[in-house]
Amino acid sequence: MRHASLAIVLLLMGIAPCVLARQPVTAVVIMEGVTWQHIERGEAGALYVLARHGAVGLMSVGRAKDTATGFAITLQTGRRFTLTRGASAELLKERYPRVRWLAEELARAGIEVQVRVEPPQESLRTLLAQPPPPPSPSAQVQIWWFRNNLSTVSKRLEQAIGSLDPERDRVLIIGLPPSGEQLAPVIVAGSGLPTGVLTSATTRTAGLVSDMDIAPTLRQWHGLPLQVGEHPVRVLAEDDAFARVQSLAQRCRWNAQGLIPVGVLQVAGGLIAVLTALRAIQTQKASRRARLLLSVATGALLSLPAGTVLAPYLPAGALWQYVGMVLLSAIWLSLLAHWGVRDEPFCAYIRACALTSLVVLADAIGGQHGVKNSMYSAYALSGIRFYGVGNELMGVLVGCALAWGLYGLPTLLRGILWAAVAVVLAVPVWGANVGGLLTSAVGLGCAWEGKLAHGKRLLLRCTGWMIAGVIAAMAVMWLDSLSALPSHAGEVWLRWRTEGWEAVTETFSSKIALTARVLLSPFAWGVLLVIGVALWRMRRSGLLTVFSNGKRSEYLPWLACIVAAFAFNDSGFVPAAAILGVGVGAVLMRKLQEVKDGSPG
Repeated sequence: MRHASLAIVLLLMGIAPCVLARQPVTAVVIMEGVTWQHIERGEAGALYVLARHGAVGLMSVGRAKDTATGFAITLQTGRRFTLTRGASAELLKERYPRVRWLAEELARAGIEVQVRVEPPQESLRTLLAQPPPPPSPSAQVQIWWFRNNLSTVSKRLEQAIGSLDPERDRVLIIGLPPSGEQLAPVIVAGSGLPTGVLTSATTRTAGLVSDMDIAPTLRQWHGLPLQVGEHPVRVLAEDDAFARVQSLAQRCRWNAQGLIPVGVLQVAGGLIAVLTALRAIQTQKASRRARLLLSVATGALLSLPAGTVLAPYLPAGALWQYVGMVLLSAIWLSLLAHWGVRDEPFCAYIRACALTSLVVLADAIGGQHGVKNSMYSAYALSGIRFYGVGNELMGVLVGCALAWGLYGLPTLLRGILWAAVAVVLAVPVWGANVGGLLTSAVGLGCAWEGKLAHGKRLLLRCTGWMIAGVIAAMAVMWLDSLSALPSHAGEVWLRWRTEGWEAVTETFSSKIALTARVLLSPFAWGVLLVIGVALWRMRRSGLLTVFSNGKRSEYLPWLACIVAAFAFNDSGFVPAAAILGVGVGAVLMRKLQEVKDGSPG
């Protein structure tokens, strides 16, 4: 019964499978407006049955304003491209002459392609235009594109798969969500496909695939060769696949919905903590109780990223419970950091940095369950990260490791800690790939020098660390490319070998575009505003005067890490802001510890 999912659906729909002798058929059915929630609640008719008995998963789609057009391009090319309104397939082929066009490639291989687009959208018809059929087709690919309301889903599905033979044919169904949602339901069933969850080497996450995996899947199903960076969808056999995907979808929704309140809490709470600490420092009076409360609150704000890593391990049945687990985890870490040092805010802050570093490092090495499901590392993918420590937690990790090493560890242990951070960020499956390695090598390497206030010598030393980081990054890409299943780092090396500098240029342009998009977001401007206000008030209160008085060694390690994070990562503003936030907190807690008691408290 594990291979009979398509037959079950046809039987339940009252359709007699076609048994006429003909070539195998692959039906690709795209249904606009159908989301996972519709399938989960049983509102999508036969799709619920097919999801229960077939192979099911979620598919990440890009952030294109026109989801339908964007996916039509990705379906044909296996790549995410953007075209201006009214642009044609011919323009896309002219702009990217080396891109493989799925329908034409199938036709050249003797496979007939039939396209049936119901929506009256000329752009979709142009992008999905079927090539002339081969003289003697060996197989057939049918692409059905429907714009649905839920009441017609079963009727449309019957129209698309009613003539299929479950023992010979296959069906791939995609529910294309409306703009703004980035996770779409995907179901496959038919010949040789067991019940299970979908995955791919792109995501390395059970239950999750990418829209860029669909074209390689169709190529593989029909015996066409794949190129570097193309990953077909795979089925992991599992009896209760529906429950696995249901849990993943729930976690993604919670992360997407909870990120805004948790992010606002951290940004607004950080601003309030900075202003409150500055007032206490300026007046040089604060009760022991007030200092302790401010110190615990600051430690909890610092520990929020670690709280988002711990929360996925804890039970929660609703969004408010999940957010509560994040907050309780952060508060618990802050209280643990204050154990035995209630009257030493700076010491407690460094302990909180140590605990945060250990949580992120341990989870990264131990399977990345918390990292992948963290609110902070999932902001770009509507609630889930593919794998490894992303830019967000990488910035927190580097900042906390820098503070812990500078202010809490002797020289030898400091070096071991920073080396461990660099190794975790360097291993592609664990870390933030090449950008994280370069950030840790340059930033922590310059901090390691110790005496950073010697002009040209500082420049030479940092240049040496940068060269060492680049060499290490190249070595990581090369070694990863030799593995049986290279990650994104190894694929960069392989693409460079096969496509030349064009692949490098394309990679850089995509990174620059991502950075520009992040910098133009309202969240980025909000963070910049909070950081700007904090630094302005600190400058006016005299906390930054030591920098102009010649004690630059206090700040240059932080500056080196911030610049490295911004320069070597796409969306580098995010890790740079995280490192700066950790540094500002360290300065404030050190000064707060010097404040005298204003009352017996």
